[in-house]
Amino acid sequence: MDKHPIETWDQLVHSMLHPAVLLQSAPGVIDGYLITAKELTEALRMQLLHDTLYNKTETETGLLVERYQTISANLLDLLFHYQHYESITRELKQFYQAVGVQLETIIVLLQNAYGRYFNADLNLPLPLRLREGRELKRYYKIITSTLNHSAGNIRIVKVLDQCIKKLLHYHEETAVTYHQAAYFQNLLKELAGYLSTTACTPVYASLTELLISWNFNEFAFIQEVCTGIRTEVENKESDEFKLEFLKSTQKQMSQLLEKNNAGLHSAKPAAKQTILEWIGQELTCLEEAAMVQEKKAVKEGIKIHTSIPVPVLALITRLFKDSGIVTNTNQTEVLKFFATHFTTLRKSDLSYGHLQSKYYDVDECTKKKVYDYLMMMANLCKKL
Repeated sequence: MDKHPIETWDQLVHSMLHPAVLLQSAPGVIDGYLITAKELTEALRMQLLHDTLYNKTETETGLLVERYQTISANLLDLLFHYQHYESITRELKQFYQAVGVQLETIIVLLQNAYGRYFNADLNLPLPLRLREGRELKRYYKIITSTLNHSAGNIRIVKVLDQCIKKLLHYHEETAVTYHQAAYFQNLLKELAGYLSTTACTPVYASLTELLISWNFNEFAFIQEVCTGIRTEVENKESDEFKLEFLKSTQKQMSQLLEKNNAGLHSAKPAAKQTILEWIGQELTCLEEAAMVQEKKAVKEGIKIHTSIPVPVLALITRLFKDSGIVTNTNQTEVLKFFATHFTTLRKSDLSYGHLQSKYYDVDECTKKKVYDYLMMMANLCKKL
């Protein structure tokens, strides 16, 4: 029984095209292998058409396309490593690149003809990743040179730099998916276009809004935005101003239009959603804290702060009672109320016993002070 074309491809690259084999082979052998690679690409295209026509379910078709995609990408990576083999010749390096073109043709076919089954969350093959990086590098140079003119943008540029350099510079330990490569390509083009039509360097706020609208859901960026909001909140003078600022920020954020539903990290929540949830949590914490303070104030009672000494307060309390202005019959309750809810210049907490003793023991000096206060109030009343 003949082997499936994808299996033949796998055997060809792993066994026959290994540098250790080709470096020992006779001249002209690689030309034959290149012809074989082209034939296998055509055979695989026909086999793929046959398999997708006769597969009964969508799931089976999806698994088949992903299998072809995975194997083709792995073989491309292997050919990339072959080009860096010890003692590799220039002729062999060009040969591996030519064979790689055939495998790239298969991946392009899968993307274009079977796009809905193509798994964009799989890692981009190394040759494609390097090529994408070179194409995006010129956009990125324009962006960073413009944004760096404003000191306020440095933190955002740093976050962008960390993410994009994963694509621009090859490191095997940092994988980049097809989706992420396409996302960066569209984002950088948008940023470059935006900067080219803007007369002045965009400020931190407008740059942040643009990235949120593009669903730049990198954790470091979201953390930077939330930290900036928190700093603004902490600079507000009162809880009332803090709540007002957070509610205003929440409204502005919710009104931002999202230009890209699929974020940089397709498995993570949208940047806008995450930031709004964080703002909501901050609002809840502040509102709950305000409620606790309010309840505490109600429980403890509001105190009336006065500039008079205890003997004067005691005599005024007595005058209110004796004149009939205060009609409570229980004198003890009245004194306890004044002791609880009033302060003097020297005492923030009044003693009921002290107030009671001065209530009955009135000296001439205290009488004169109270008289003077009453005359001053009478004169003020005339002027109203």
